[in-house]
Amino acid sequence: MEKVIDIEEAQRLRRKKREAAVSKMKVRAAAEAALETEIETPKSGVRFFAFVKGVILFAAAIVFIVFVLVSTVNLINLSKEAEQAQITLAEVEAEKAQVAKQLTLVNDPAFIEEQARQQLRMIRPGETLYVFGAPDDESAQ
Repeated sequence: MEKVIDIEEAQRLRRKKREAAVSKMKVRAAAEAALETEIETPKSGVRFFAFVKGVILFAAAIVFIVFVLVSTVNLINLSKEAEQAQITLAEVEAEKAQVAKQLTLVNDPAFIEEQARQQLRMIRPGETLYVFGAPDDESAQ
């Protein structure tokens, strides 16, 4: 049995196969191009995201450094204020001790007599009080 081959039909089949193969290749090429496009877009997006992430980290580092510097300056100022407050406290305590000492002397008769003589210019009976005033500028002229 011999098979008779129609040349025209065989050529048509070959053309259809070639056209199908070309179509498949075109579809494949289009799919690959689409994949490449999709792949490239995320790459550029990834690069952009990495850039934004870097900028945000840099800004956060700057904010952190500024925060630390401001805190350090505030801490130094507070320590200076604390030292000044300690000095003031020591002065006030010394004044308090002096006032407490004077308070214990208030009821002492000798202290009362001394204050009466100095502030009120009082004298005991039989004593003579001499008052010397500083020369005024008007009386000197």
